[in-house]
Amino acid sequence: KSLPSAFGSFTWDKSRKFKIGINAVSGSAGFVCSIGVGECSTSTLRQVSFYLSGIDASTFDLSARVSDGTSTSLSSIGTKNYGTYYNLEARFTTGTNVEYYVDGSLVKTLTTNLPSGATSAEHIFNSYLSTTSGAQTLRVSYLDFWQAN
Repeated sequence: KSLPSAFGSFTWDKSRKFKIGINAVSGSAGFVCSIGVGECSTSTLRQVSFYLSGIDASTFDLSARVSDGTSTSLSSIGTKNYGTYYNLEARFTTGTNVEYYVDGSLVKTLTTNLPSGATSAEHIFNSYLSTTSGAQTLRVSYLDFWQAN
């Protein structure tokens, strides 16, 4: 469904940010999840996202991921625990960088493979979850999206 026209057109040529509260309640080594803006189902589609990859039954690696539609930058933020609530934020500055925050602290800045144009920009929230073993639970408590005029 389309959002009200007050948002204008969605484009990577305008700065944008998103915030999301998550709790990966349970997981495993086969758990992967991508949460962000753009198209997050594969690494080579235009996106700004957080990428979760299960290490074992109690921890996962949280990474920063950005893609221009051809090439991808992926950089680990660090090991996190299942069952813990995290506030994630990504601030995309057109043509410059993406700053990634966890619980209000800047943890990573990526400057390459930044998306541009309009392709996949209309996806103001996108998530992809997959697992190779057992049931997984990811709780989202809030989502906030902003794009410059």
